[in-house]
Amino acid sequence: MKTGDILITAAVAGELEGVHENLKDAATRHAGEQRITSGRIGHRAVRLVVTGPGMANTVHGLTVAIAAKMPGLILQAGCGGGFSEAGLKNGDVAIASKEIDIHLGLEPGGPEDAVEALEFPVIKKAGREIFNCYPVDERECGLAVKALKAALTGSGVNIFSGPFITVATVTASFTRSRHLHRHHGALVENMEGAGAAHVAALYNIPFLEIRAVSNRVGDRDKSRWDLPLSFRRCSQAVKLYIENR
Repeated sequence: MKTGDILITAAVAGELEGVHENLKDAATRHAGEQRITSGRIGHRAVRLVVTGPGMANTVHGLTVAIAAKMPGLILQAGCGGGFSEAGLKNGDVAIASKEIDIHLGLEPGGPEDAVEALEFPVIKKAGREIFNCYPVDERECGLAVKALKAALTGSGVNIFSGPFITVATVTASFTRSRHLHRHHGALVENMEGAGAAHVAALYNIPFLEIRAVSNRVGDRDKSRWDLPLSFRRCSQAVKLYIENR
């Protein structure tokens, strides 16, 4: 990881509540309209930024925080919809191997086809071209998987690693869920990851994403959702990763 603190971002406060409660030497300030809380987890300096949902809020919040101080790592955290096709259930924890913006590209030829890549990259930097698939730092991803599997063995919490997808429209049917999983092999659907990954790529900052499953993708029966469990598991996973990496 680069020199600097870990900038942890989430869409809503509940997703980082457990992290915030365990911060040592916590202090909060504002940069413009953005609230930033700094402190320590173990020996590591961290900052927490709650941006609001969606990519635009995420990009804004991270840009403000980066302008105030360059971090060594951006860690996107939070809840997400888990793809039952990949075997995920509520409370499971997943680490992204890559983040795909599934709405960025060319309209597909048919309703069963995936969005096609643009003919030009949205980021071209340091010899790397990014179209709609954003990289995750391989080393940090590996460290997170290793740390969480070691810390949570026997706890009943399943740890997954694989592709995440970022959507602008929440998936509301199992037909669409199957379609997305077939095309992308996705583990988790979310609304912020590609925005955070885009900012990280622009500034050449390592990027990592950890989420806990709150519901099945496509299932709009909220009686089967479990946001409190997802929030707890997400905060637990972030804390364990930082303490044991």
